[in-house]
Amino acid sequence: MAAQLHSQGNAIERYAHMRGALELYGVLPDGLSAAQQQALAEQQARERVIQQRILQAPQARQVVVPAAVIEQAITTLAQRFEGGDAFADTLAHNGLDRHGLYLALEHELRVEAALEQILADQCRIGDTELEIYYLQHLESFALPETRSARQILITLNDDYAENSRAQVEQRLAELMSTIDNIKDFAQQAARYSECPTAMHEGVLGRIKPGQLFPALDKALFALAEGEMSHIVESPLGLHLLWCEQIHPAETLPFRQVSDKLRDHLEQKARKRFLKRWLQQGI
Repeated sequence: MAAQLHSQGNAIERYAHMRGALELYGVLPDGLSAAQQQALAEQQARERVIQQRILQAPQARQVVVPAAVIEQAITTLAQRFEGGDAFADTLAHNGLDRHGLYLALEHELRVEAALEQILADQCRIGDTELEIYYLQHLESFALPETRSARQILITLNDDYAENSRAQVEQRLAELMSTIDNIKDFAQQAARYSECPTAMHEGVLGRIKPGQLFPALDKALFALAEGEMSHIVESPLGLHLLWCEQIHPAETLPFRQVSDKLRDHLEQKARKRFLKRWLQQGI
């Protein structure tokens, strides 16, 4: 039994050494400098302490890693090599065989599963706690008024007569006289706008305050639903805007945000607990 445990311990250490060298430096252990070897040894010493504490936790006693999971991990690892011989040669060069790798991966996966169970037990956010957080932070779930909008843009460029300010203003004024509804605006945007949105009949999408250039933002949020703006200038050129729909400000309901909120709070709780636990113990 003692010899078996010693063999398992050696396999775990050799695999951890190989994995650490690849993850930290992108080379196998025999390609490390003396300084890198020292840094890796120090990191692995810390990892062993952490792993030991994880495996001493009550949750670790309940963890069983299925053989199929370990075999899949071996297969995934082997796929990083050009062929089975290269994989076997690399293992042998680092003091491992397939059985030793199996033992090392079983240990690694058991540590990961135990840690996950520890975090799940200690950092679960209950429904009541979740709803209290939501009610105390309603402002975080408030959405401002937004507007679905379209635009027609014609750029200003004095090097071209048709894009001089006077000509562009005249062209837009003529367009305005032909537009009575959203269908008219969409057709003219598709035909005359120099913005890529012309491919989609001028659709800008759902715009929130502050998303556009200040002059455009001010003009859009002054419009009524179904109304067209006067000519508005931005650094891109001269624009016409159409307010297609006004979406009132709202607070997202609890049922809509609860799942994502729970995940967010549990992730924060996990980080806090893990830091405290690794420093002070359970």
